[in-house]
Amino acid sequence: MDFSRNNFVFRLIAYLGVVSILSCCGNSKVNEGTIEFEVTYPYFNKTGFLSAMLPDKATMRFKGNKYKMEVKKGKAFSSAFLVDCDSKTLTTLFQLGQRRKYSVMDQSAVNKRLEEKFAKPMYMHTSEGDSIVGFLCRKSVAIFEEMGQPEATLMYTEQIGIKDPNWCLPYNEITGVLLVYEVEQYGIRMRFTAKKFDPAPVEDKMLEIPSNYKQVPVNDLEREIEEMFSTIVD
Repeated sequence: MDFSRNNFVFRLIAYLGVVSILSCCGNSKVNEGTIEFEVTYPYFNKTGFLSAMLPDKATMRFKGNKYKMEVKKGKAFSSAFLVDCDSKTLTTLFQLGQRRKYSVMDQSAVNKRLEEKFAKPMYMHTSEGDSIVGFLCRKSVAIFEEMGQPEATLMYTEQIGIKDPNWCLPYNEITGVLLVYEVEQYGIRMRFTAKKFDPAPVEDKMLEIPSNYKQVPVNDLEREIEEMFSTIVD
């Protein structure tokens, strides 16, 4: 039995089934919910106590044109990006033990940061697609100009109603919400893969800055996060 062929046929039937359902339901988009991601480190081979601190899950909560992407490891550590796609503000939240801090960047500051810290990708858009956590997705491959930067497979959907969701990410030319992607931060390449979607309403307070966080300058916060990750990478 040709399992690879059967698997392809199964995926094709599932894909066409999703297309058929969406055609019947019109072009309505999902405007609220929670997506759970698996976080892996495809190019990181170290083991030990410090590497065990790396988070293996992430949560994206969204409502309207706001979303919060959070990675955490138990109660000891969490890092999150609170994104407002209307006002074009990016808030970075960081918690390590009892330390809770945040910083805010506007669009010009974000653009400068992207230019300084991230390689600009070129894209190979494909005709391939798939259904991921119930959303019909398209596939593109990001190819980086810098030598030694591995290409990244991107899967993204237009069925979530966030407008311009990637304006603050290296993949800001992609218009859909990313459900599979890779990003390198603080010396570690992370791969995010959506595993579950919950359509339950998201409370407004989940997309607000907690009252027990203290605002600090952007450079100070980034330096502190980099120092933490450097103990794992070095």
